[in-house]
Amino acid sequence: MLSPALRGALRTVGAGGAPEVGGLFGSSWPGLFLAGLLTAPSYGPSMRFVFGAEYTAPRLVRGVRRLRSDARGGSVGRPRTGGKAPVPA
Repeated sequence: MLSPALRGALRTVGAGGAPEVGGLFGSSWPGLFLAGLLTAPSYGPSMRFVFGAEYTAPRLVRGVRRLRSDARGGSVGRPRTGGKAPVPA
């Protein structure tokens, strides 16, 4: 799914040459975050998507929020859906 040029630019890890990911699941390409089986060479076999999702998801979201916050120069809130907030029952 990634272009050959992008794949060639990524730092890799393991015998299979999987992209290396850091503590917040960001790759060496700015703004590219990875999850699932692809991250097993960096974090171990428990990162298979179903088993590793509970560990990966909050860290990956923190990484994206940090990146977005740094780019905007401030904090990042929840995304807007465009609709009104639901009225409590």
